[in-house]
Amino acid sequence: MVLSRSARSDAQPFVAADGPPASCQIKQRRGPPQNNTLAVMRTAPAEFAAVLLSLGMAASAYAQIPNDVLGLYSRSTQTCGFGGPGGADRPPGAKCDEVFEDRLEVSPSNSGEAYVSFALHFDMRQNYFCAYSGTGRWAGKQLNLGSPGQLLRPQKADSKCQLSVSFAMGEARVSDVANRCSLSLCNGPARLNGITYRKVAQ
Repeated sequence: MVLSRSARSDAQPFVAADGPPASCQIKQRRGPPQNNTLAVMRTAPAEFAAVLLSLGMAASAYAQIPNDVLGLYSRSTQTCGFGGPGGADRPPGAKCDEVFEDRLEVSPSNSGEAYVSFALHFDMRQNYFCAYSGTGRWAGKQLNLGSPGQLLRPQKADSKCQLSVSFAMGEARVSDVANRCSLSLCNGPARLNGITYRKVAQ
């Protein structure tokens, strides 16, 4: 192919002597037309399924706490009280036949979490009690409790403390693995493992 070119400044662009360059020629497709829309539609269900799967995984990672778990729970704890005049002077071995109403409360927090607080007063005469307040994450049928906002005996804090509250048939049961949490959550000789509370209000 031979190209002709003019030296003048106002010359026209290159023009092939035998017609326009091959790159400018229109080629006609042979055969049936391709349906690009159908190709897009075929890939859409797979992409939609992937989105649903990712949403399901996110939902399972932040499981919602059942409404029947939220509410107020109560228990009657046998304790040693003052019992009138002179009660504070009773010897340590005196009979403890009084009852104190302790409570456990579960209220909503962030997604999949709840704010939990409870107490156990087992010796009012000596002012011995246990207390916890913090956040728990829902897993299965229980709340795995995180670090408390305050410890009664911080010097006895155990890094292996595993505290949880399970729920069944209107009851909340505290679990303290190997009683490692009671050491710092109680200011006296007490164990939280197995302590139960009965639901009294939503």
